[in-house]
Amino acid sequence: MSRTGEDNLDLFSRRLSELLFQQEEQKKEIAHKLDITYRQLHRYESGQSKPDYDRLLKLADYLDVSIDYLVGRSDEPNITTPRQRD
Repeated sequence: MSRTGEDNLDLFSRRLSELLFQQEEQKKEIAHKLDITYRQLHRYESGQSKPDYDRLLKLADYLDVSIDYLVGRSDEPNITTPRQRD
């Protein structure tokens, strides 16, 4: 599946928004746990900004999804490791 950079940013924002909506915590609490401001989280969610690599890792870990899923390179939210397949 080939997507342009702009499409990937839109998909990232949409997926982030959907995943944040599923969380029980308030977005301000989530932002605090990710060590970013609420405003920055909102910028990621609205597509006004994209996270750097370290923040992308934190987002994926917190939301329990793969980075590839967040950025639109995969439609599978979680990676299956060899140990999980057994």
